[in-house]
Amino acid sequence: MKSDSYSNLKQQWDHKLPFVLYSLPYQKQCTAYLQNDDRLLTDAQLQKTGFVFGGFDMENQLYIIEGDNELVLDEFTYNEDAVEFSISDQGDKKSHISTVQKAVEHIKNSALEKVVIARSVTAHLKGHPLAVYSKLYHKYPNAFTYCFYHPMIGLWFGASPELLVSTTNSNFKTVSLAGTRWAELSDSWGTKEIEEQQLVTTYIKSRLDDLDLSYQYTDVQTIKAGHLLHLKQEFKGELKSSKLIDLIKALHPTPAVCGLPTPLANSFITVNENLDRSFYAGFMGPINHQNQNAINTSYLGVNIRCMQVVDDCALLYVGGGITADSDPELEWEETVKKSQILTTVFD
Repeated sequence: MKSDSYSNLKQQWDHKLPFVLYSLPYQKQCTAYLQNDDRLLTDAQLQKTGFVFGGFDMENQLYIIEGDNELVLDEFTYNEDAVEFSISDQGDKKSHISTVQKAVEHIKNSALEKVVIARSVTAHLKGHPLAVYSKLYHKYPNAFTYCFYHPMIGLWFGASPELLVSTTNSNFKTVSLAGTRWAELSDSWGTKEIEEQQLVTTYIKSRLDDLDLSYQYTDVQTIKAGHLLHLKQEFKGELKSSKLIDLIKALHPTPAVCGLPTPLANSFITVNENLDRSFYAGFMGPINHQNQNAINTSYLGVNIRCMQVVDDCALLYVGGGITADSDPELEWEETVKKSQILTTVFD
């Protein structure tokens, strides 16, 4: 990375001006968008070129840093400042287990099939944002890593393993990703995880059918994301007369971050979760980017494995899909393990 690029990025942070720095999965290249003022820009129809940052409630949280001032970096290494990281508060175990138990009972006695229950974990994080991002970038080369800053939104980091949707001209791709297992375990997938992933696949099919889109999808495969394994299927098709925003509205929020049926799951989350999700479980990524071959591309990831940073305090967001077969104690332990994965980033 050139020294003037370091300088430009440091100046954005020092002057409290909006910027985003990101790398797409399996790409060494990093891209940065720098905004010249501190306006909060929106893009409700996703028609601009830039980096979009959408919340779990996209109707009220959908912003963009436009791509007029762009830096393309062959790689990203920033070691000028040390990074300190340690979890200081895992949260209220009793409260989380109680919410999960309530969800299990509700699923058994209603039309709700699955609901994702999330919580926050508090950590101490000290270090320059560029140093923090450098750690994420090198630890998770196969994930969608980003550092997003806007003075009216705050500072966010993420290393998402999950694609919401990508487009190349009129062609699109999305994935059905669900089920979690630790990579060091040799046990096969359980009924809960298999059924959870199948629910997501069925949902995606129905939403694409509602848009009258033609598509194909792969068989189920196991993928690795850091220390975790997930079940995944890929969908590919053509947008035809539909637009990117139509596809986003059809798919978001996915069952992997909300549940099924979506309205029932969303209602349960609103009443019972006791968490302001903000941009957690939303989506983010570059849109309408035209490369040197005049190919128009967009890539939007689901904003999981993320954290919000205020001063030296980081809020980590973790969650899990709850079904009728869920064990509340095991669900708590899963969120604890997910939160601890970040500690290995900063070792």
